[in-house]
Amino acid sequence: MDNMDIIEIVKIITPWFSGSVAGVLLTLIVNSKLKRKNRKVLNIEADFHKYSLDFCPSNKLNVDKDIKVTYNSEEYSNLLFYSVILTNSGNKLIDRSKIILRFPESADVIESEINSSPIVIEKKFRIKKSMPFIEYHLQLEKIEVNDEISLSFLGIVNYI
Repeated sequence: MDNMDIIEIVKIITPWFSGSVAGVLLTLIVNSKLKRKNRKVLNIEADFHKYSLDFCPSNKLNVDKDIKVTYNSEEYSNLLFYSVILTNSGNKLIDRSKIILRFPESADVIESEINSSPIVIEKKFRIKKSMPFIEYHLQLEKIEVNDEISLSFLGIVNYI
């Protein structure tokens, strides 16, 4: 067998080998894209803002006698606005989701609200006391792709 025969054999085997490797790589890439495409992804963003008069620990100015925090004509010394935004950022419908938000038993929720877009949710929270928490339950039948649901609470929490 001379060099020409070896070169001919390599010419015959090379396309089979490179085709197999390319096929394997192509299959891996396509499977990866399909898995990513069909994932259920629910993004959850939580945020809170504290409205309080304890901004001056030394209280040298004695300002808390002159400043009042009010909401709906009621005076409070410590208000907390808490919001949670749920967004279906995946490529599939998310069905039968149960959302549970827990607050300490000492919390007093003054007002709560549910906003959603583009869908409209007519549901209200189901409140359940589970010591040492107060739980706000919300059962969602479906969250379509790109739907956004905003849950907002205004209340008094003494330890934050």
